[in-house]
Amino acid sequence: LKLQFLYLIATSQQELLTPHRAPPLMTPPPPPPLWLRGVWQREFIQRGDRPADRSVTVRYLQTPSLFFDIRVGAAAPDTMAFAGRAAWDEAAQELSWHAAFNTDGSAGDDGAAWEGILGGAHRTEDKGVVRRVTEDRWIESGDGYVEEWTRVPGTTAALPQLSAVQAQHVLVVVGGAFGYATTATTPHTYCSGAVRGWRVEHTATEAVRVGDVVDVPQTGWGVSQDSTLPWPLPDSHAG
Repeated sequence: LKLQFLYLIATSQQELLTPHRAPPLMTPPPPPPLWLRGVWQREFIQRGDRPADRSVTVRYLQTPSLFFDIRVGAAAPDTMAFAGRAAWDEAAQELSWHAAFNTDGSAGDDGAAWEGILGGAHRTEDKGVVRRVTEDRWIESGDGYVEEWTRVPGTTAALPQLSAVQAQHVLVVVGGAFGYATTATTPHTYCSGAVRGWRVEHTATEAVRVGDVVDVPQTGWGVSQDSTLPWPLPDSHAG
């Protein structure tokens, strides 16, 4: 039997339910600040003394519960995507990304990954110090790099959003944008695009192409309690 999820997020605990074990009580990682919610694009990355690199198209979706990050470059090593839960360290002003899905395969089985992430046992080296410049711009810095991020025009932290998972699938929706990953296809699917029509705008694998309509499952989703959109999405939102 494949692992089946019901993913519930409350203010004081996390529950991860499977057919094989009772739900453990877990302490959720602190979520990112409210202002970080939305859809972001990376303006550049600068490594060391090298010139700023603006050649890679990046979209980053952040909800209270989940993130989805997709990067598409001209060269294969520059194209990647990952999704999971971001955690905030207020004292260090540091954001860390705990991926349950990753194009490089490092996340492994998403069921085991989610349990570790939600239970606080998951460790990650993917983290950066975040400096808020304005409501629509922030700077991320880490070991030997600096990135600038700006909000995609027309998106705000107040947009309706959805965070949903099931075995081998994750779906993040912010306003009219979605990020979707699944390991149930060959090759695996990692894409983002417009919710209206589920049209792909960015893809990190050959499972789908830009302009394709992605086949998002209609049933089986566990939706986070902090989502402000229901599933299925209303026709007025996704029609």
